[in-house]
Amino acid sequence: MISHRNLFVVLIIFCLCLSACSLRIPGLTKNDPEPEEPASGVSVIALMPVQSSTADERTLKMLRVKLGEELRFKGYPQVATDLIDSRLSALAEGKETGVKSAVTPAQIQELLGADG
Repeated sequence: MISHRNLFVVLIIFCLCLSACSLRIPGLTKNDPEPEEPASGVSVIALMPVQSSTADERTLKMLRVKLGEELRFKGYPQVATDLIDSRLSALAEGKETGVKSAVTPAQIQELLGADG
């Protein structure tokens, strides 16, 4: 049978082992890799509206919001979607309302100040 003194010694050794395992000695611990930085050449991203003939408008808006959240999570600065929509509607004033056309990257850079 284990005496009280032996039980006490085993308990002390157990506590010392636990405390030794929890020490954070820089030379002995594994360093986590640093998170990757976004591309350094990007200053501002403009997330354009998505156009599809098969999907409804609600689905397209959900896709745009989800993509915006992912880009923000990765650390990319963005232009507000309301600003993008207002500038694009001002650009399309002279055109027919039912016809959507592609906007060139140079026009986006000029209108919004985002990377072209």
